[in-house]
Amino acid sequence: MKRIISLLLCAVMAISAASLVSFADEWKDADIEYVDGTQTFPRNPGRGIANTLDMVYDITANDKGSTYVPTAADFRERGLYTPFYVLGAFSSGNDFESGSVGTGESVMDNPHVVGGVNKDINEQTLASIERMCQLAREQGVKLIPRFAYENDGYVGAEPDDFDWVLRHVEQIAPILSEYADVVIAVDCGMIGPWGEMHSSNYTSRTYTNPLIAKWLELLDEDIMLLVRNMNFILYYREMMPPKFMKTLPITEDDPCYRIGLFNDGYLGNPTDVGTFCDDDSTETMKLYRRNAVTFLSDQALRIPYGGELAYVDSAELRSDNSPVFWDEVVKEFYDSHLYYLRNLTHNSPDLNDVLKVMRLEDRHCFEGMPDVSAYEGNNMQKFLMDHMGYRYVLRSAEVSSAVKAGDVVKLRGSVENVGFGDLIGEYSAELILTDGDGNVVGVTDAYLDPRGWSTREVTDYNITLTVPADLEGEYSVYLRISSIKYADYKAGTCYVSFANPDVVNTKLGANYLGSFTVSGVGGDADAFEQMNTGAFSDVKAGKWYEDAVYYAAHYGVMGGVGVGKFDPEGTTTRAMLVQVLYNMEGKPDVSSVETPFTDISGKWYEAAVKWAYANKVVNGMTATTFSPEGKITREQFATILYRYSAYKGYATDARADLSSYTDAGKVSGYATDAMSWANSLGYIGGMTATTLVPTGNATRAQMAQIMMRFMRNN
Repeated sequence: MKRIISLLLCAVMAISAASLVSFADEWKDADIEYVDGTQTFPRNPGRGIANTLDMVYDITANDKGSTYVPTAADFRERGLYTPFYVLGAFSSGNDFESGSVGTGESVMDNPHVVGGVNKDINEQTLASIERMCQLAREQGVKLIPRFAYENDGYVGAEPDDFDWVLRHVEQIAPILSEYADVVIAVDCGMIGPWGEMHSSNYTSRTYTNPLIAKWLELLDEDIMLLVRNMNFILYYREMMPPKFMKTLPITEDDPCYRIGLFNDGYLGNPTDVGTFCDDDSTETMKLYRRNAVTFLSDQALRIPYGGELAYVDSAELRSDNSPVFWDEVVKEFYDSHLYYLRNLTHNSPDLNDVLKVMRLEDRHCFEGMPDVSAYEGNNMQKFLMDHMGYRYVLRSAEVSSAVKAGDVVKLRGSVENVGFGDLIGEYSAELILTDGDGNVVGVTDAYLDPRGWSTREVTDYNITLTVPADLEGEYSVYLRISSIKYADYKAGTCYVSFANPDVVNTKLGANYLGSFTVSGVGGDADAFEQMNTGAFSDVKAGKWYEDAVYYAAHYGVMGGVGVGKFDPEGTTTRAMLVQVLYNMEGKPDVSSVETPFTDISGKWYEAAVKWAYANKVVNGMTATTFSPEGKITREQFATILYRYSAYKGYATDARADLSSYTDAGKVSGYATDAMSWANSLGYIGGMTATTLVPTGNATRAQMAQIMMRFMRNN
């Protein structure tokens, strides 16, 4: 049967599940392709290929030096950036020497690398950091910044006094914390060439633990911290690997909850050039690769894991047994939730050459793998580009086929996240309504959180929207996910794009969910809004009371009975009904009202009972008791609603002939007019064709249904 809510005003309704008519929805398919279109979205925010921006204080630029100041153009290519600030101008340098990395030269032999004196970061550089964050916010992109004292492979560039390293963190972290909506993580950095946390005087726990602690202390709690290898996490947790593994997954109260990894030797060899421990190693203070991936399997769902491909030539890749050649490498992409890489399309040409030639094949498949069949035969470089982080594919999308102005339209469907990870960071979700000409006629916040659309899972969505009473014709609904609200959206700024062909509307920065036609008037809604259909876990989609419950909740008339529960089958009490009417009145002040009732003092319904008593909407069950927890009967419900209508000045003269009901004589004298009136307007009908059952009880779902009809009729 077709569900047309507006016709319910004319329907005879009983306060009984047995006699309520269940109207089934008719649905219209959104008419899109429910497949992955294999398009690359470089501007999907916070994931994928990351651009590195070198922010260097050039000591030799002039007498005072200068720091690069970013511009808006720097943030218009990608959705994720890994800016690199070189702070050598504020460091004395130290005497560490090593011939194993970079140039193999110490800054002591190359004094132009550092400033020669430990000092505070200057205002120009701090202003550059803040400007970087401002521009990223304006573009809707995300940042993972790193700070170091050099960027050419020289060793010993840090201050010779480690307290200065901590002081520099103290200057930087508060700026980043002001942009926690933009900065999703920070590379711990600060020590070693390129800030990679090796080849330094300061790699022991004596220094790394205070460094990690300082970052975590000063960064906003929503900003995560990334370290170079598992060694530093074990140091900080003060646990040996076997005991540490028993603590997984990390809980929120664990010191390591906000710590993840950056991997600057990705796929170089089985250890990723120091990120993990070789499975054949006898070292005790690093985790084997397989155990580290177990750590990442949960940790990297909220902390971005990535870095850059290793700089290893193709011959060494083969001889060193690089994971890129392993059959299970794709499974590791998913298990570790690989989120980003800085150099997938440039630099490290040997690894990229391998990825360009290698194809996604059957040998890479594994149990539980999402549907990525559209990429079968594609090269591995493109597969990585498109699947690092999240990637959403609509697998179904339907809209109500019969919609009336002033009423509701419902949307349902499913989304599969075929990406390696989940959405990380702060985003807003909005629903946008457009007319047949593509003009925006309504925007509302969506009760959806795409961060819950987990990798390798298909997630259903159910949306109920109010349709303004002044609409008529064809309309479309779009979902926008971005750090930038639609009101501030400018062409070219970042938003989340779905992978289906032709669902992305670049003008709106949003994804198409379906269209519907509005004809006739069925209600009095005056705005385009979403009813929070995700609020109550016990109100299942398709139930006869679903719309009524969310209508009542949406307009603040009824609420839940606990966290996420509505209790639709629970019995309505006298206090509940009085509270509903009090809510409809806007909860007026009753501080001066007194009642004779001794059973309401200090209770959640005290103010509602006072208001109802003062306005002759209710009486007590005795001279001194209201009986708030008493189950409300059908005739009591009708009587209270009748009195409330009289108080509001609504017409109460309509009457129905109840003589056709064999038990009409059982209606109490005080309730006769009220029951006749309620029956005539379709609020309360018979339990059967011949029985009225005036002393039967009402459920909370039935009360919501009655109140929805009552509100629409007045």
